[in-house]
Amino acid sequence: MFKRILVSLDDCSSSEFIVGYVHSLTRLLGCRVTLLHVLTGAQNPPSGQTSGQTRGSVEGGPETETAQALLERLARGARIPPRLKLEWTEGDTVAQTILRVAKLEGVDLIVMGTQTATSLGGSKLGSVSQEVAAHSRIPVQLIPLLMEPYGYAARLQSAVSLLSGSPSKP
Repeated sequence: MFKRILVSLDDCSSSEFIVGYVHSLTRLLGCRVTLLHVLTGAQNPPSGQTSGQTRGSVEGGPETETAQALLERLARGARIPPRLKLEWTEGDTVAQTILRVAKLEGVDLIVMGTQTATSLGGSKLGSVSQEVAAHSRIPVQLIPLLMEPYGYAARLQSAVSLLSGSPSKP
């Protein structure tokens, strides 16, 4: 089934819930996970380095250090240590960068949160989630920010949170 999962994260509070969900999923499936944080704006890789460098090899300003610390914190509790990846947009949108990394990594599933935004027509998916889901050639699982675990998943998540000492909800 799924052997490689890409989890796209940002620094919102739902990232912990999403990673907890994925850790529970990987315990059941035994698959490999890559945690991705896309950096945007004027921040570029230091000279001589390319984008997509992984754990411990990226140096840079406070934005890079904050993103690396977030990935390392979220990686705790995984059965199999995930690959940590920082990526710069390099002129693409965040969604295009996520899709590019998914293709390069050869993943079977992309998991990301749904940042909802209100508009005149009501609520809709966040623009990044919407673009990734619309243009991906592999399955995309969108985790709603307000998702309440139920059934077996709730029991599993409660057990995992008790063992890891982390809260089961964001």
